[in-house]
Order: sequence, then C-alpha cells, then structure tokens
Amino acid sequence: MLMPVVSAVQVRVNASHDARLLAITDNQTWQEKRNTPGEIIVLDGIDAQTINIGETMAMNKTYWDTQGWDVTNLYDSHYRAIITWNTSDIPNDAIITDATVTVMGHTKANLLGTYDSCIVDANPFNPMAFVGADYSRTEFTRLAPDITYYNFKDNNWNSFTLNSIGIDHINKAGYTSFMFAHSADVDNASALSTWESYVSSGYEIRGMNYLNGTYTPYMTINYDLPVPAPVASFTTNTTSGTAPLTVQFNDTSSNSPKSWNWSFGDGIWSNTTVSGARNVTHTYNNPGSCIVQLTVANTGGANTTYPGTTITVNSPVIIGNDTIGVYRNGNFFLKNSNSAGNADLVFEYGISSDTPLVGDWNGDGTDTVGIYRDGNFFLKNSNSAGNADLVFGYGISSDTPLVGDWNGDGTDTVGIYRNGNFFLKNSNSAGNADLVFGYGISSDTPLVGDWNGL
Repeated sequence: MLMPVVSAVQVRVNASHDARLLAITDNQTWQEKRNTPGEIIVLDGIDAQTINIGETMAMNKTYWDTQGWDVTNLYDSHYRAIITWNTSDIPNDAIITDATVTVMGHTKANLLGTYDSCIVDANPFNPMAFVGADYSRTEFTRLAPDITYYNFKDNNWNSFTLNSIGIDHINKAGYTSFMFAHSADVDNASALSTWESYVSSGYEIRGMNYLNGTYTPYMTINYDLPVPAPVASFTTNTTSGTAPLTVQFNDTSSNSPKSWNWSFGDGIWSNTTVSGARNVTHTYNNPGSCIVQLTVANTGGANTTYPGTTITVNSPVIIGNDTIGVYRNGNFFLKNSNSAGNADLVFEYGISSDTPLVGDWNGDGTDTVGIYRDGNFFLKNSNSAGNADLVFGYGISSDTPLVGDWNGDGTDTVGIYRNGNFFLKNSNSAGNADLVFGYGISSDTPLVGDWNGL
C-alpha cells in the first residue's frame, strides 16, 4: 500500500543523447549517416546523424519517378529521431503524476499532406548504442496525444503531454528514450498516387548539439514522494522523585510528525498539532509508578513509544510537629499536643534506670521510642510495649547516648558522648563510629539539633 504523499515535486531533465536515421520502408535498408561525438551510435555500422536542422520526423520520396519505381502504396523513406534522457535521479519510490516532453520546432512541410507530429515508444537495449531495428520498426505505441500540423510551432517549443503509458515508460533507474515520427509513418498510411520527386511532409526540430545546446530537448516531470511514518521518541529531565513531581518531556521523534499525543500514565493526556507545543511538562501529585507513552503521527502513519518510560513517584516525607512526653519508672507518657492534660499514649518499656530515647529509626516519618542500658540500645519501630525491634551494643554504660539524623537521609541513628568526644553512627548497628570528633569537655552535657534548618 502506498503511503500518503506530500506536495508534488517538479524536475526538468535535459536530453543526454539524440540521433536520427533514415528508414527505407520498401526494403528496410539504411541511408549512411555520420556520427558526432556525444550522439547515439548504431551498432550495425550505420552512423547516426546529429539532429540539427535536418529532416527529422519527415517522410519523402528518395528516387525519381522517371526511374519507374512504384511508390503508390508506401512512403518509401522516413526520417525518425530517437532522443534519450537520463532519468535516474528520480527517486525509485516517486509517484509520477504527469510529464511533458518538449522539443524546439524548426520548420514543417505539408507537400504530401498535413500529418500530425507523434511521440512513440523506444526501448533500445543500450540507450547510447542502438541497432538498426530500433529505428526500422513498423509497429508503434503512442505515448502522448499527437500535435497537429497546424498546432506545431516553428521556431518555438512544442510539448507532448505523456499519457499513462508514456509515464510508465519513464525509467527511474537509468535512461528513458522516445522516438519522434509523424502520423503517416506511425499509422502506416498509404502514399498519394501522384507526387513530385523528393517532396516531403513532416517536421524539423532542433537537437541538443545545435548552438551549444541552446535548444536541447527536455522533459518536465512532476512527482510525489511517499511520506514515511514518524518514529516516536522523547527524553525526560528525571524519571523519579517525591510527589508532587514535575517532569519535563521533550519530543525527539523523527520523520516530521504533525501531531503529538502524550499519555502520562496517571489517566491524564495531552494532545497538540502545534509543533511549538510538542514539548510538555506534567506534575504527578500521587505516589506510584506511571508509564509514559508518546504517539506521533503524520500523513504517512502513526507510531507509539513502546514499552514507554516509567516515572516513579515517591510519597512525600511528612514533617509533623514534635510534641512532648515523659519517662517515669520504665513507662512512657506521650502527648499528641503541646498542652497540659492526660497522656494520649501510655505504655511500659524499660526500667527506671534506663535512659529513654526517641527517634525515627526506620525513616517512615514517625518518631518511636527506645532505651539505652549498660552500653546497649533497645529500639522500637512502634510506640508500644513489647520486645525491641532492634537491639545492638554500642558504647559503655557510662556513655551518654545520642540520637540524630547525622547524614540527612531521613532516618535517625545513634551516637554516644564520652569525655568530650562525639562517636556518631549512620546506621543503627554495632561497630565502629562513622564520625568521631572532639567537642567540649567531659563534664559538658551534649545536645543535638538542626541549628540552621538545612
């Protein structure tokens, strides 16, 4: 199936070779003609004559009536011209819509009748080296409507508009040749019963060598080119982030799309036929994974990115307000408001000699409790009684335990203060400290906080 097409392309192609020979119709012999460099060569030893102002496309009588030759049934000689064009620059997938072949007329004669000028098929095996049979044929296919004798213009351009057979005759892979003759020759018309010696009817045209190519025959070819379907592609400035996440999508599709249809994977679409609006931004407000696809189209078809690009939207970190609580004799009394009154949450965890701790141990945005006892941390991921979720040794019983988000990853981890030195961990586990430095003296009380709000 042919793809839809763009606007027509028009090209003009000048003739590359031309020649004429004389066909003797009563016995199909040849008159010897001369060859000029750049002209068509006839392989059987007969040279082709340059088309200048000779009797191209003419018919005439070659012998005197007084010699007794019977010329009542046939015109006994015909000049026929073959002109060749190099049409290989026409794309192979081009759809030729119309074409004309144009020659410069020189003179015309009607002593034997006002016959039409014709353009017919020529199919030489070699477009630059013809054989005699390429000229001496007696059967022809018209490739364009004839130009009548009265419409043929002397000293002006004459154009043949090719019919569908003529258009099909154009060779996109190489050379295209046409033969020029007259209607009496093409239709095998009988001669008049009486005529003068050497009288003729027909046409003279200018060849490509006349006046340095000033009147070189040419073809005008109009064709359409199939439009290839576009190939969809795009880029993004990011593929993951925390909601609300705004993503920039830039179209990088090929083959000149004319419409863009974005599917953002969250039930929202964006469509446009405006090239300047083909790049879009989209904001994802809800956590999840969204597959983004772009469909582009033009008159040649449509194409969609597959499988698409996945955008991962993470839940936002909810930063709540810290509220108060107390630890008394192994019990936590926690409030959800900074106010007097009864505790909102009361549970037992630890013993009276333990040091209470509070931190977001798993990075879920909620602070939960823990205790420090004799150099061991007992951490909970819920504010409730029961066994610790995380137990590990770090420090000694005389150390002061610390809690903080030392590396800013959203998860609180432990540390200790000993004799004016901080020993901080980036994980809630035993082992060496990730950060050790001295600050203060042994009698100081250590503090932890986000002092600059960064």
